[in-house]
Amino acid sequence: MIDLESGENFAYGGKSRYTANAVSKLSSPYSFEEGNRHIYENVHFFELLYDGINDLYYRLHLSNIEFDAETDFESLYQSKTMYLMVFNREFEIINVTKLDTKRYNYRNFWGMLNSGLFIGRNNMFYTGVEYEKLQIDIFSVR
Repeated sequence: MIDLESGENFAYGGKSRYTANAVSKLSSPYSFEEGNRHIYENVHFFELLYDGINDLYYRLHLSNIEFDAETDFESLYQSKTMYLMVFNREFEIINVTKLDTKRYNYRNFWGMLNSGLFIGRNNMFYTGVEYEKLQIDIFSVR
């Protein structure tokens, strides 16, 4: 975190107890195949989302998985597990949830509503997808 007034950097907690908390280095230039393998074999942490109503922060992240050259990119990518972490205003972890695999869209289909964090339920491998409907789940900590 960077203090915008002083420019000073601060590190807070937030380490996942389910996944690694650092990724391996990928040096440029790299091939398309090396880039894909890096995506599979490393975790991915998404941006923090602020819940102004409850003064909380949400963060989603994806697990790493074993690379399999025989499986297509999308099938392998969508097989990652998504986790939801909730932080208080001091960035202390107050909740961690492992989400259902292959249920949610991993391509930034989430955001904040007054009622909590919504995540789109349109993973192409989820058997309950109804593409003609907007399907979301709402997560809230009270």
